[in-house]
Amino acid sequence: DMDEIIKSREGNENKKLNIVFDLDNTCIFGFFINPEYPNDLTQRYHNKDIRFIKLEFQGKIVLYGILIRKGLKEFIEFTKNFCNFYINTHGLENYGMEIKQLLENQFQIKFSGFQARKVEGEKIVKSKFLKDLSLESKNSIIFDDKPMVWTKDNANVIISKLFTDREINYNFLTRKRLQNNKYLFL
Repeated sequence: DMDEIIKSREGNENKKLNIVFDLDNTCIFGFFINPEYPNDLTQRYHNKDIRFIKLEFQGKIVLYGILIRKGLKEFIEFTKNFCNFYINTHGLENYGMEIKQLLENQFQIKFSGFQARKVEGEKIVKSKFLKDLSLESKNSIIFDDKPMVWTKDNANVIISKLFTDREINYNFLTRKRLQNNKYLFL
């Protein structure tokens, strides 16, 4: 019974389920704001709740708009007592950290871990393994729009619908109320 599983994991750090979120096109949709035409994209998404961050990109500070996927906040709220949350991004570390901080403030949570591409000298180092977050496969799931990047952990991936400017109304997961007042995420 799902209620018993949830109850056994609530508040028990050692038994919590680990959820790894991919950022781009899974949890968020991001776009650069052209300083010459700052209203172009913001007008396109005029009914959406856009967050803005400043990023260093190619030696310049740029304004970056972020749309958070509908339903993500509700999913985190529903699962935060029996899950630990992690972020993985194919973006560089400074980009990922800015978005991590924005999401932590937005959802009033702390992510348990974070990994991003790192620049080491001239080389960019990527990581897409649960072990790099010190997580075990048996207690972890991954939400990503590209399961093939998780070569060693692809059995743990729940494929998310692509979240782009064309699919902006896709929910993270749809919450359905069952007859017994329980919820199911699809």
